[in-house]
Amino acid sequence: AARNAGIHKATGKYIQFVDSDDTVVQTMCEKLIKRQKETDAELIICGYNLYKGNSKEEMLATDTAFCSMEDFAQEFNYYMEKFLIHSPCNKLYLKEKIKFFFNTDYSLGEDLLFNLNYIGNCTYIAGCADTLYNYYHVGASGYRKDGAIIATTIYRELRNFVDDKWKGNSNVLRGI
Repeated sequence: AARNAGIHKATGKYIQFVDSDDTVVQTMCEKLIKRQKETDAELIICGYNLYKGNSKEEMLATDTAFCSMEDFAQEFNYYMEKFLIHSPCNKLYLKEKIKFFFNTDYSLGEDLLFNLNYIGNCTYIAGCADTLYNYYHVGASGYRKDGAIIATTIYRELRNFVDDKWKGNSNVLRGI
């Protein structure tokens, strides 16, 4: 609900999200906006650092500019496996392209649903190979009674997205 309120109140061209327990590289906004202007992409996806306890893992985006959804299909599986699609925090959005908002019925998976809806409205997407976001994984919150229902819904939406955009291309979701 807070993200939706922020989108509605925003007056600028771009939208970015940062979780309160994470950090960003000082030049994140500058680099993502520069990449957007270079590519004219409607979505920029950068890499991020995943911190779990004392370990750090780099989740690297490619430096590719995808000129069509067919081009993006070639990398979609990689972006899903590296969890580069899921979070809104490693992205730069164009405010005018946001047609769907975060589903407040969910407290898990709503980020991925938002991103799939946004990507579905894009013609051009670009990666940014720089790791500009620092995500600090605190750990799972434990058992959720609605976890299976949410997981099933998210998976169904992901399958529907792939079927809609790539007409069931089995290579797009290989291994997922």
